[in-house]
Formats: sequence, structure tokens, C-alpha cells
Amino acid sequence: MKLSPSIEALIDSLRHLPGVGPKSAQRMTLHLLERDRDGAQLIADAIESALAKVQNCDRCRNFTELAVCEICADPKREAATLCVVEAPADVMAIEQSGGFRGHYFVLMGHLSPIDGIGPEQLGLDTLCARFDEGVVEEVILATNPTVEGEATAYFHQPKSEGCQSQGNPHRARRAARWRARIHRFQHSGPCLERTNGGRRVNWEWVHSESQLEAVIAANGDAASVAIDTEFRRRDTFFPIVAVVQLCWGDKAYLL
Repeated sequence: MKLSPSIEALIDSLRHLPGVGPKSAQRMTLHLLERDRDGAQLIADAIESALAKVQNCDRCRNFTELAVCEICADPKREAATLCVVEAPADVMAIEQSGGFRGHYFVLMGHLSPIDGIGPEQLGLDTLCARFDEGVVEEVILATNPTVEGEATAYFHQPKSEGCQSQGNPHRARRAARWRARIHRFQHSGPCLERTNGGRRVNWEWVHSESQLEAVIAANGDAASVAIDTEFRRRDTFFPIVAVVQLCWGDKAYLL
């Protein structure tokens, strides 16, 4: 069946959304045209407005409608601590925890030479300019635990140490992604206190059911347990569980 050019164009446009294939795009298109034209107009207006107004913050590169975003402009934030993340979604996840009060720098991606993404595209010059201001004392590299994310973190650590101003050596440390996830949902309590207070969390991988049974037996009397999950969302509409995180007291386990 041959569809009208306008319908075909809408279907092709919806396929730009992550995880949306031809059939899903077709269902969305027919639903909007058949039953929700008002909703379709709202979506179109919102997209047009966002494209016209949303830009990158001059300091952190996060999305904003201002020259400098609200986080960077907030005098109550801790400017000495800078958390480097891959995407605006990471900022949103950490901010929802309410446990981090520093500033951010959004790379807008990760190193991927195959895709033509290098240091220039990740804003290394802008990041070095932040260090040259002489305010940053600690850099938290909170990139994703993927091959590309780890490569980006390892690339930025020596660069961060090399961009420091004289008389203001700042520390660069690698923040494990599971730690950020734990304090995202654990708004208060032991996990967040360790993250904010600088206390270390000892963690280990659990590779088998027998190991898991031993962990549960050893921590069965704990008053509470923090549980979180990491998902692999690339090239799939439905997220696939990649790792499960458990935290009891001073000990964390990655399954």
C-alpha cells in the first residue's frame, strides 16, 4: 500500500527517535492522525519552540534557554567541585538525588573515532578554561561504564591534571557509575553519606549464584539494603539489564 507523501515523511521523521522502528513509527503516525490531532499539534509546537530556544550553556554545555544555565549561575553551588558527565540526562539523574551540590560539565558524548567524535567535539578547550579560572579543586569523572565511557574518562584524567593553573592543583578522580546511581535513588542514609562525606565504599563483583547466596547470608540481619539497576539501552527499545547493584552498610556488590 502506497501512503501519501506527508504520511511517509512523518513516519520517516518519527524513526529518528531512539528505539523507534518502522512499525512503531507507523503506529504513532496513524494514532496521531486518527485520534489525537490536537496532541500532534502540541508536540509539533513544543519541538519547534525547543529547537528555537534551547542552546548549550556557555560554561557547562548543558541544555538551557539562557546564556548561563541556572546551576552554573547559582551562588549556593560548590564551584570547587566539578562533575564531568556524558549527557544532560546524567545531570538530571544526579540532580534528582539532591545529594550533589557542585557544578557540572557535559561532554555531550564520548570519544568515538569511528563516529568522528574527538576531544574537540567534547569541549576539552572549554573544560580547560574552567580550570584556568583557578576555582576548581576536584574533578569527578562520571562517564558511563562502557568501553567508550572508560576511554573518555582515562583520556580526560591526565588532561584535567595538565590544565591546572599554577598554585591551584586540583584532583581528578574517577566516579564509578554505580555510585552515582546509588545516591540518585538513595536520597538519604548510609550510601549518600559516604558519597558526600568522602568515606570509601568497598565493592566487589558477584559472578555466581553461590556468591550471591553467601552475600545475602552475610548481610541478612541488615536493617536496610539499597538496590539499583543499570540498563543497556543501545539499539533496543526495551532496556536490557546490564548490572544489579546492592549496598549494605560499607559494602557494595555488583551482580
